[in-house]
Amino acid sequence: EKFEKEAAELGKGSFK
Repeated sequence: EKFEKEAAELGKGSFK
């Protein structure tokens, strides 16, 4: 979802 794309941009993934 959007959070996944945003998290990928930050290089994190904790938004999952």
